Amino acid sequence: MNPVETNQLAEVVEHVKGWPPESKIVLVRRILETLKTSSGPSPARTGRSVQEWIGMGAGASPPPDDETVRRWFEEHRAEKSR
Repeated sequence: MNPVETNQLAEVVEHVKGWPPESKIVLVRRILETLKTSSGPSPARTGRSVQEWIGMGAGASPPPDDETVRRWFEEHRAEKSR
């Protein structure tokens, strides 16, 4: 980044410093949209989607209550001391 760009960037940051967060987010999105290229389709994604990752660790039953977890700890400690 050359000195002129650095100064311009500093000016923009100073200008938007007092903006509400929602307005800053809109600005960031608009800037990111300028990075999109129209040189063809995006490469195919591999792996899992965000929706697949969300809730992966969730089980089918409700989580244990505090008393159940305490009992498990005590049982584990008892097994270790044998």
